Amino acid sequence: MRLVMFIVGHIVLLLCGTNVVHGNESDEGRLESALISGDEVTSPIMMEHLDLASTQTVDINIQGTFQLIPARDKSRYSLSATNVINQIANKPQFILPVLSFDLVQNDQNELIPVKRELQVSQHDYWDYFVGVGKIGIDPLNKGYYRIALPLSLVEKNQNCVHNGVVTFLVDQQSQASHFYYQFSSETCAYFKPDLWGVGQVAYQPSKIDGAPRIIQAYQHERSLRMTSMPLATLADNIAGLKLSQLMLQSSIQPAEMSRVGVVYQGVHYVSNCTTRMGDYPFCQQQVLPSYSTAKSVFAGLTMLYLEQRFGDVFEQPVSKWVEACDTKTWQGVTLADLLNMTSGHYGVADYGADEASAQTLVFFDALTHQDKIRFSCQHYARQSAPGQQFVYHTSDTYLLGTALSHFIKQRIGKSTELFKDILVDTVLADVPLSPVFTQTRTTADAIQQPFVGYGLFYTADDIAQISQFIQRQTQLSQSKALLAQPLLSQSLQRTGQPSGNVTEYDYIRYSNGFWARNFTNQLGCKHSAWLPFMSGFGGITVALLPNQLTYYYFSDTHQYNWASAVSELNKIKPICQ
Repeated sequence: MRLVMFIVGHIVLLLCGTNVVHGNESDEGRLESALISGDEVTSPIMMEHLDLASTQTVDINIQGTFQLIPARDKSRYSLSATNVINQIANKPQFILPVLSFDLVQNDQNELIPVKRELQVSQHDYWDYFVGVGKIGIDPLNKGYYRIALPLSLVEKNQNCVHNGVVTFLVDQQSQASHFYYQFSSETCAYFKPDLWGVGQVAYQPSKIDGAPRIIQAYQHERSLRMTSMPLATLADNIAGLKLSQLMLQSSIQPAEMSRVGVVYQGVHYVSNCTTRMGDYPFCQQQVLPSYSTAKSVFAGLTMLYLEQRFGDVFEQPVSKWVEACDTKTWQGVTLADLLNMTSGHYGVADYGADEASAQTLVFFDALTHQDKIRFSCQHYARQSAPGQQFVYHTSDTYLLGTALSHFIKQRIGKSTELFKDILVDTVLADVPLSPVFTQTRTTADAIQQPFVGYGLFYTADDIAQISQFIQRQTQLSQSKALLAQPLLSQSLQRTGQPSGNVTEYDYIRYSNGFWARNFTNQLGCKHSAWLPFMSGFGGITVALLPNQLTYYYFSDTHQYNWASAVSELNKIKPICQ
C-alpha cells in the first residue's frame, strides 16, 4: 500500500472492434507470430484473442512442471499520466518474474495449478498467483494445443493486484512454443500499467503426486460456489433499477472498476471484469486485494471470535502482549482501543491525516516485524486518553495482530497461528473459500507476522461468501453464535441506535473494524438507517445491508461515495426498518 500517489487522472485508450489491426497485421496474427517465432509485440492485444473459445475435447493430457522465462528485451509497458513517476525504463516492475508451477488437467479441458495460493518469488518487485486455466485446439496451428492461464501479479510486501493472461502452445511431443503475457487491468490506485511481452517455456511432463485429489478438490470447491448470475440480470428483474447507478458510472470509468456485485436471496449477481483491452476472460479467477477490508474480515472477526471464546480479549492491555509497547505512554490502552483506532497516540487529531502522511511509508515499506513494531509503538506520541479520539492508523491494527498472536499462543498453544488456525480454520471454517484466500501478507522474516490490517486476497465469490457468513451470524443467539453478541450487533448497527466512534463526518462512524454511514434522510426512513460497510484503499466497499443483502465494488480511483447505489439497492428490498 503506497500512500504517496500522483493522481492526475488516468488516461485510457479505448480500442473498438473485435480484431484490432496494427499496420497490416491483426491481433490474431501478432499473437501467432509471438507464440511461434517469439516476435516482439509492439502494443497490447485485445483480451478476447487471449481466451480459448473451443470446447472440443482434446486428446492430450497435460501434467507436469512449467517454467516461463520472460525475454527482457521484448518486455513492454505503457503507463498513464497517473504514473509519470514510473516513466523510467528497466525498472523491475516492468519485467515479469520467472514463473514456475505444476499443472494437472481434468476431463473438462481445465488446467489446475497444484498451488493456487500466493507464490512468493525471487523477483525484486513481484509475487504472483496462477489460476485455473484452459487447454484447447489451436485454430491457427494444426497439431498444436493452446494453453491460456490467468496470472495475477502482486507487488511485494504490498496488496496491489494486476490481473492478466499468459498463453502458449504445446504439442503431443511435449514441445512448447514461446509464451505471450499481457496485463491490462489492476486494482491499484498508484500504478496502472499495461504490461506485455514474450518469453521461453520449459515443460517437463511428470506424474504429479496427488493429481486425482487436486482435481477432485477443485471440483468440490466449484460445486460450493454461490449461484451467480450477471449483474444485468438483476436490473432486468427489478423494475426501475438502474445498472449504471450500481456501477457508479458517473464517478468511476469502466476500466477502473474491477468488479461490482450484489448478493440477494442466495444469488450472487456480478459484473464483468472490464480491462483497457476488453473483458477479462478469466473473471471467476480474478484476484482482488483486501486492503483495509482486512480490518473488518481479519481484525474484527478474529477479535469477536476470541471475545466469544474467552470473554476478556477486548479489555486486554496492549502493554501486556506487546513488549515493545510496555512503556508508560501505552498504559491503559486496550486491544479494543486498537481495534477502534482510539489508542490516544497520534500526530494530528484528524482521522486520516496521519495515515496519508509520507512518514507512514516507513511502516508500509518495512519488511521485518522489528521495524514495523518499532514504528507502531514509538512513532506517535500519547496525546489523549484511550477510547476518546478516533485517528485512523493501520499501524494500530498491526499492533493488535501482534498482541493477538501472543495471546492465542498463551491461551491456546504455542504453535497456534492467528491467520491459519484462528481466522481460516476456525472462524471461517464452514465458509467455502478459494485457495486465493488461504495465504496472507506477512513480514519477510522468521516471525512472519500477518499484517492483519491489509494483505488479504479474495475472489468475488470469497467476498460474497464472507459477507453472507457475517450476515448470518447476526441472526444467531449468543449461545449459538461463533462471534460475540452484542458486540457484533453494535459493529453492524443492529441495536436500533447508532454505535461506534464519531469521525470528522457526522454521518460516518467506526465500530470494531467496521464503518457505518447514515442513509436515513436519503432513503426517507422513519427510523435511523445506519448501514455498515467495510472499506479499502483506492475505492473498495463491501456493504452489509438489511435483508441479507450485500453490495460491493472494487475500484482504484479513490471513489468512496456509493450513495447513488443505495437508492437502487432500496428498490431490490426496502432498507428502512
